[in-house]
Parts: sequence; C-alpha cells; structure tokens
Amino acid sequence: MSAYKLTYFNARGRAEPTRLLFAAGGIEYEDVRIEGTQWPALKPNTPMGHLPILEVDGTTLSESATIARFVAKRAGLAGKDDVQEAKANMVVDGVKEVFTKLLPIFFEKDESKKEELKKEHSEKTLPTFLNSLEKLANPSGYFAGDSLTWADVEFYNFMDVVGVLLPDEDLKGNANLAKVIENVKVNPGIAKWVKERPETQRLSATLCSVLKSSISRERTIFRNKMPTYKLTYFKGRGRAELARLLFAAGGVEYEDVRLEGEEWQQLKPKTPMGQLPILEVDGTMICQSKAIGRLIAKEVGMAGKTDLEAARADMIADSLEDLGQKMMFFFTEKDENKKEEKKKEFVEKTLPPALDLLEKLASAEGYFVGNSLTWADVNFFNFFGFVNGFIPGDHLKSHVNLNKVMGNVSSNPGIAKWLKERPETQF
Repeated sequence: MSAYKLTYFNARGRAEPTRLLFAAGGIEYEDVRIEGTQWPALKPNTPMGHLPILEVDGTTLSESATIARFVAKRAGLAGKDDVQEAKANMVVDGVKEVFTKLLPIFFEKDESKKEELKKEHSEKTLPTFLNSLEKLANPSGYFAGDSLTWADVEFYNFMDVVGVLLPDEDLKGNANLAKVIENVKVNPGIAKWVKERPETQRLSATLCSVLKSSISRERTIFRNKMPTYKLTYFKGRGRAELARLLFAAGGVEYEDVRLEGEEWQQLKPKTPMGQLPILEVDGTMICQSKAIGRLIAKEVGMAGKTDLEAARADMIADSLEDLGQKMMFFFTEKDENKKEEKKKEFVEKTLPPALDLLEKLASAEGYFVGNSLTWADVNFFNFFGFVNGFIPGDHLKSHVNLNKVMGNVSSNPGIAKWLKERPETQF
C-alpha cells in the first residue's frame, strides 16, 4: 500500500482538487498544512520551488495538475481509456487556463480597475468558457464517459473559486454543467470531505503571494484497427510542434492540416474551446496542446513506464508551461521599452533559476524520467527551441544534463528526420 503525503498552505487553493480526489477514491493520506513562516525553509527542498507537493513512497511530485492527475489514476477517476483520459485532460487544461485569466481580479488593488476586470470576465471570458464546457459535458452530467472523472471534480472546484472572484456568477442556462456539479456533490467521499474539511480561506494571504509570483509563469489504445489522426493548427510550429515531434519520434502517420486566417474563422465555432491546436482521433476531437501531447506520448510509448514515471513527466510539462507563460509576457508587450525591460528580467532573473531546477531533475544520462526518452524530454527540447528562437544565447552553457537531454532528443531517428524535412515557417 502506497503512503501519500500532501503538503500545501493552510488553505484550499491549488491543493483542494487533490484532496477532493483522495476523498472520492477513499484513499488515506497525510494532509500537511504549513504556515507562511515555514515556507522559506521548505522551498529549497521542493522540486520546482512551489507548492503543492505530493510525496509517494519517497518520490516527490510537484505541479498541482500533475499531482491531481496522478491521484485520479490511483482513485480510478482518470478515464476508462486513453481517449476518455484525453478528454478529461482537455477540460482540466481549459479550466486551468481560464483560472489563470481570472486571478488578476484578486490581486488588483485599484478598485475601479478591479471592477473593470470583473465586468470583462463576467460578461465575456466566463460565459464563453462555460458555453464551451456545456457542449463538452453530456446530459448525464459527466465530461468523459458515463461516470465521475477528475475533470468533473476540477470543474466543481473551479466554480467554487469563481464564487469568490465573481460572486454573482451561476450556471443558468447550462443544464449539463449544473448536473456535473450535482454529481460531484453527491459522491459519498466528497460529500463527507466537504462537510468535515477545515474551515479555511479558498485563497489565503500567503497563498496569494505565491500565486502572484507564479501566475505569469498543468498506454496504447486497444482497437480493432489502427487509429487515424488529424492535427489542425496554423501555418507555424507554435503549440502544435510538440505533437508533431512526438508523432515523428513514434513513427506514427497523421494528417498535418495547417490553416490560414480565413479558414480558422470558419472552423473556430466547431472546435471544443475555440482554439487551436486540435487533434481528431477516429472522429473524436481533442484540444489543449498538453492534453494532445500526453495522448500521443501514450500512443508511442513515451509517457512513462509507471504511474509515477508518468507523473514525473507531467511535472516537467506543467513546469515548462508555467515558464512559457512568463516568456509570453514580454513577447506580447507592444511597448518596445517595456518589452526590453521584461525580456531582460526574464533572461536574467526568471530563466536561470528555472534551468537550475530542471538541471537537477534531469539525469546524468540526459533523461527527465527513467533511462529512455519520454515526452518530458521532447517537451523540453521543443520549449528550448522557442527560447533560442526568441532570445538567442548560450543559455545552457553550464547545464550538462540539460544539454544531454537536447542531444538525446535531436538524435532520435524520427525526430532527426522531421527536423531536417519540416516546413520552414515564420513561427
């Protein structure tokens, strides 16, 4: 029997979905809640310098989505097959993305600007997102299949937090989503936890200071025939390149559809969340680049050989996503002076400590997980290709392990062939 130790602040925050999943699965765990004064001493001993962390039989995992996904698998709430898992991942990634957009409401000190943010998200961001999710949820009140998954639990927790940021929001007109909430509420384990859990703030003062620093920074399919894949994105590498690299590494054929602007406007209303890339697997449409990458990684045997290895790979992927968000802050800045300031801060203050942490997580053989290539390695290779493209420099000069990761990926026969033959694009 595995032993679990979950460490977070004395609040719900980013650890609450995991606590709900432990409750739903009837899994015992140690719920460690630290005060702000304890955090500085603990921080250097965490994998990525933030909470929550989950210790499982001596292995420490970080990144809230990684931890929740791992616990969902242990609790039987990840989905019954790879496509159901991918659909659940898609919903969770979408929830995390919108949650990140809403958080600035909490941190804004200027009351007039705070009200402007509330109005914008209440009238535009949230309704658009909820309408998309309403279509993804089935009439029985589940996002994936016909029983509870972690996607349902994550949405339940998301709406609980929305109640703090936008108290007047409700699910009027979203019957399927209302059923999702109800299905989660009536789960015996969750109902018991919600009744008995400690009374704390959803977002504590200490937690908010940590969130504010991170906000700008989460198996083979057995079928009678080989699945068919159709990947759709713009004419560029962007968020679809990870999927293309994984397809190449696994030697898997797929249709690589690249759209022009006008074509996208016609397709957009038909996509799950109004964004690209999308991957169609035998007619089932999946969005969110990480959900797509994770699904392909499973198909090609690069997701990790055990649940713990898969969780470590997810941890790297989620960390790189956070780092990429921080890079996008200067990339999207229109004021050239401010752009250079943000770029300088990223290069001198944000990137080096992140690379130092990743260097410790990579092995001397050049792998983040185990002793063979996983999608964590490919993800880092792809991410760093963008870093070098936007910020040329010898950023890995003192990172021996990370350089070996880059070499291991680029020498993979399928990837080497793809890098040589892929279309030349602007981004």
